[in-house]
Amino acid sequence: MQKKKTRSPEIAFTRLESSPVLILDGAMGTELERRGFKTQLPLWSAQALLDAPELVLQIHKDYIEAGADIITTNTFRTNPYTIEKAGKTGVEPAKLTKLACDLAKRAVQKSRSAPPQAVAGSVAPIEDCFSPQLYPGEKLAETDHYAHIKNLKAGGVDFILAETMLSMKEAIIVLEQAKKLKIPIMVSFALNKDGDILNGDNLIEALNQVSKYQPLAFLINCTTLDIIKKVIDSILVVAKIPIGIYPNFGSPVKSEFSKYLTPRKFTEAMIQFSKKGVKILGGCCGTQPKHIAALAKIIKT
Repeated sequence: MQKKKTRSPEIAFTRLESSPVLILDGAMGTELERRGFKTQLPLWSAQALLDAPELVLQIHKDYIEAGADIITTNTFRTNPYTIEKAGKTGVEPAKLTKLACDLAKRAVQKSRSAPPQAVAGSVAPIEDCFSPQLYPGEKLAETDHYAHIKNLKAGGVDFILAETMLSMKEAIIVLEQAKKLKIPIMVSFALNKDGDILNGDNLIEALNQVSKYQPLAFLINCTTLDIIKKVIDSILVVAKIPIGIYPNFGSPVKSEFSKYLTPRKFTEAMIQFSKKGVKILGGCCGTQPKHIAALAKIIKT
């Protein structure tokens, strides 16, 4: 009888301390679109949980086979606020989140890769991730993030990945809810062209504030490599926690990306970040399993 693989954040972060980097998976939403599934706001990638769950499962499997150490649940938009906004009165956030968690865990359990992958529960800004001005306020954010993180914990994720955070204020709220629910967390911010957080908050100040909560790591995502290059040295010199990046390929225009990189070019750029001391590498919008595979081939040999 085959021994069942176990998962835990401790597995991932023991490896983080003993190896050059951990590899995060790549995009889900844009990968769904590339494979023919038409996403639509406000549910975006979460709609596929209702209409094409096997496609979500296959994408998770493909990232695992590509060499990802961390698999991210397709829960970027399964929070109660977004489901209500989408008018999905018959959809229960807890059940949809559990489905997303189950798909990620199934992919890990069926994987032939070793050692086992960690499963990160995605938490997004409560509103549109590129529109800080739409933030609905602290009270609603606290309630919604608490409910979403509670659902993710019940779904069995190893830790929370608060991603594409667009303000220090909302990121702190997410950190506080994770602390209340006693689940580990990573925090990732999206940046504007000047290298600040999207709402204008200073990135170094955010690192200092976030570090007080002792997160597993501090990351930058959904930001082009050109912008990340501007800020990474200033982050690394002061960081006391692991730093990670998972860049996007710019703004999509007719399903193409303004900064699209081939797997080879993507890997070359990411290797330079690993040499600087970046410990977690992955991909955001526009990246595909082939980009993660090319990166893993170099990192793991």
